[in-house]
Amino acid sequence: MISDLEQKRRRAQRDADKMRHQLELSTQLLEDLQKETEQFKANKARLLEEAKERANTLIEQSKDDADKILSEIRELQLRSKQSTVKEHEMIEKKTALTDLKHEQALKKKQGASQRKSEEGAASRTKCRSSFIWTTRNAC
Repeated sequence: MISDLEQKRRRAQRDADKMRHQLELSTQLLEDLQKETEQFKANKARLLEEAKERANTLIEQSKDDADKILSEIRELQLRSKQSTVKEHEMIEKKTALTDLKHEQALKKKQGASQRKSEEGAASRTKCRSSFIWTTRNAC
């Protein structure tokens, strides 16, 4: 009877040790997740600010280009009062105005940064899921 109680005590101690170890692992995972969440938020804010700056730069550049084209159109209109404006010149200027697009540059940059963020997220997810089944230092 005493040996039976001793075995139950040892089993209870082992179970308590396992639970303590699981609690430590869970606590560490929570801390890691909180750190990564903070880093993600900081990175998101930084990327958003960079995107806004880039967009503002592109907008300013487009405004300058548009102003230049509009002044050329006005100049053509003023000249037309003195002489005839060639229709193709006016069409070229209007076409240049409508062609002021920076979408391609934005799409290329956005696609590259999106691929990088997806690859990073996938590797972190894989690492986290394997972490649960293996040891802490496996990833």
